[in-house]
Amino acid sequence: LLGDVFNEDARLDLCRAGAAAWGEPAGAARKLQRMFQAYCAFGTVRIPNDEDISGLEMDSMRFAKFCRECNLTEHQLTPSGVDLIFAKCVPAGHRKLDFWAFLGALYLIAHVQNLNPHEVTIMLGNHKQSQVQYGQKHESR
Repeated sequence: LLGDVFNEDARLDLCRAGAAAWGEPAGAARKLQRMFQAYCAFGTVRIPNDEDISGLEMDSMRFAKFCRECNLTEHQLTPSGVDLIFAKCVPAGHRKLDFWAFLGALYLIAHVQNLNPHEVTIMLGNHKQSQVQYGQKHESR
């Protein structure tokens, strides 16, 4: 699947599948939205608005950081696989993921690792949200 060439229709289908897998911004999707906001803001002075995700985008460096820190690269997914997933999910002519493309990327990660979205949610649930505050990870002592 990572070697397949995606056209814009296939990318949109992937984003829709990701959104359907986690549902509307409630429950798991709500937590994913907060994580998305925090990683988009990493390294900036911008404080994420808890309600508004419009205009927020995640670049490949922040997406790789998110995958690494949330232990999504532990099984069958390599850092180069993360880069390929990012490239497949980013809209043509763009360099960043919006929230819906981010959900599509998570859906593709689940597929590549032979996991269902619920298992990915559990993996993400093990990541302490409090570690990523305003985009900066605080070291625990």
